[in-house]
Amino acid sequence: FGQIAAQATASCTFTLTHAPKDSGQVNVYVGGTVVPRNGADGWTLQGTKLTLEGSTCNAIQTGRALSVRVLEGCPTEM
Repeated sequence: FGQIAAQATASCTFTLTHAPKDSGQVNVYVGGTVVPRNGADGWTLQGTKLTLEGSTCNAIQTGRALSVRVLEGCPTEM
């Protein structure tokens, strides 16, 4: 797996260092747990912009989750 570095902002939007080659080969982990891509509590990806949604975003903002990792190279969890 190749790790993609990201920088967090208060709005739960991350700017990746590069756009993934295949958006179907990206997974996001929040607090060590994989977050499904689709759904109200998932994430979206547009180019290098990754946005966490719903309760996933809330977990980061409230400190319940202290880490976010974005990995590419395996099929995306839906």
